[in-house]
Amino acid sequence: MCHALDYDDTHDRAVLHTGPITVPAAFAAAEYIGGISGKDLINAITLGIEVHCRLGLATKIWIGWMLTPLYGYFGAATAVGKLLGLDEDGLLNAWGIAYSQAAGNGEAIPSGGLTKRLQAGFAASGGMLASLLAQKGVSGAKNSLEGKSGMFNLYQRGEYDPKALTKDWERGSRSRISALSLPCCRFNHSSIEAALEIANQYNANPRQIEEVKVGVSRAGFVFNCEPLDVKRRPRTVVDAQFSIPYGVASALVKKRAGLADFTEESIKDTAVLNVASKVDPFVDRRSKERLEGRLPRPAWRSKWKVA
Repeated sequence: MCHALDYDDTHDRAVLHTGPITVPAAFAAAEYIGGISGKDLINAITLGIEVHCRLGLATKIWIGWMLTPLYGYFGAATAVGKLLGLDEDGLLNAWGIAYSQAAGNGEAIPSGGLTKRLQAGFAASGGMLASLLAQKGVSGAKNSLEGKSGMFNLYQRGEYDPKALTKDWERGSRSRISALSLPCCRFNHSSIEAALEIANQYNANPRQIEEVKVGVSRAGFVFNCEPLDVKRRPRTVVDAQFSIPYGVASALVKKRAGLADFTEESIKDTAVLNVASKVDPFVDRRSKERLEGRLPRPAWRSKWKVA
């Protein structure tokens, strides 16, 4: 349920959502164990999120795995294991058992499948199961991350940064939880905000729009602009959630943006679909240069709040 609207937290550099996996697993474990203090619960959640995000930060390539569920098994297992009081060996076993289940792919996005939402739940459930089994004495692979057939070598073809796993991990260092933000598919946001700026500043009339050119990053184009016919005319709410043409068109027509624009009824709005058919996204190479700090970011800021 936390992941269903794609309006959950995101760690931009780790490229994953962590709260909808780690938090529910920790809450379920706390209820199961009983008598857990608020401080211990927060500590366990923070630790699980730290592990989840660091695994994402260590990843160098994207080959179809969704890092949210894939690494979420480890984040959930860590949070639950902390609440269960597992020692080092117990946590290693929990990670090994988590690795035996770890999965989650990106094919649900172009297919518009609801499994995009379910995969986070599978990870939360699997992570909790892993720690409970470890508590009962079940053993798992001890080198689940960096072994010859470990996560990074088998799932990521050996392309990872081991320093990201342990860098700055000491008392008093800044937690990765502080880098989380709340999006609705992050790739949509800048385009939607730009559309709101134009729509409100110039009181744009949707019926007078002939063409809308939208420059996006390569990743944004792949995830949220292809296939273009589907992104211009979403078949499902999932399609709309991952559609720059639809998001931009909705902002231009309604001069606002919010959860109400991503419902079964809203995605059939003919005025929005008419404008969406005129949205022409393209890969803007400058977006990567801005991200890497080689070009200044646009100076404009929207004066209108996103609902």
